[in-house]
This record gives sequence, C-alpha cells and structure tokens, in this order.
Amino acid sequence: MKRLAPLLSLWLLLLTLGGCGFHLRGELKLAASLDPVFITGLAPGDPLYADLRRGLADAGIHITGDPNAARSWLKIDENRFQQNVLSVDARGKVVEYELVRTLAFSVLDRQRRVLVAPDRLVLRRSFVNPETTVLGKRSELDRLREAMRRELVRRLLERLQAVGR
Repeated sequence: MKRLAPLLSLWLLLLTLGGCGFHLRGELKLAASLDPVFITGLAPGDPLYADLRRGLADAGIHITGDPNAARSWLKIDENRFQQNVLSVDARGKVVEYELVRTLAFSVLDRQRRVLVAPDRLVLRRSFVNPETTVLGKRSELDRLREAMRRELVRRLLERLQAVGR
C-alpha cells in the first residue's frame, strides 16, 4: 500500500493538471506555406538571426537568402535592446537596471500580401547590480540578454503558428 500512495498521488496530480488545461510546451510546427522564408531587416551575423534560423529550422521552415525564391517574407522592422536605470544608491551608483527588448515584425507572402499584421513584442526584465559582486555581473547580464532574445524568438514563432489555420 505504501508503494501505491506515490503512484496514486502522481496520477491525481496529472489528472488535475490535464483537467485545468495545462499542457507542456510541445514542438512548434509552422504552415508549409511559409517555407522557405526570407528574413529582411536583420544582418545574417546578428545573434537574433541565428536564433531565428535555429527556431525556424526546428519548426520545419528553411531560410533562403534569395528573396525571389521565398514563399514568405519575415520583415523585422525593429530590433532594439535598452538598458534603463531603475534605482541608484546614496552615492549615485546604479543599483538596478530595467532591460527592455523590443521586436517589431510582420510576415508577407510571395505577392507581398500581409499574412501576419505588423506586431510588436516587448520583454522587460530587471537586473540588480550590487557593487559587492562586480566580477560575475557582466556574464550574468549577457546570459539575461541571451535568454530574452530566445524568449522573443519563441513568442514570434508562436505568432507564426496562426498562419495557415
């Protein structure tokens, strides 16, 4: 009976989570009508371009460098990162920043008809910068920027899922 209790508890937990609509994030599959896509507004060396390339490939979409071969265009209108001061200490040293990552985009088909209307994704995170732990803060900031970039790509791909439905 003692062995059965954990199994029964797990089963009840899964049943409860399933009943409330919770589900794990699965693979994103995008409409074949987007393949291949031409990305405009980003340089191929931009880290966001690399993350988009990876995310689109995982979703079954290829990127083409030839705009004439593309069945769709992902148009990046804005790709901006801001670091705003949130608070300072008594000596005027910045203690906390607000990090803001903005991505504005739209998707067009081969005839330049709108598939996804211009949209804007904005992420905000706070970053504490105490003067006692200076050494690791730069790498922590880099990791946070990278995580924000990946989150924007995930959100953009989720918006692209609506195409073809």
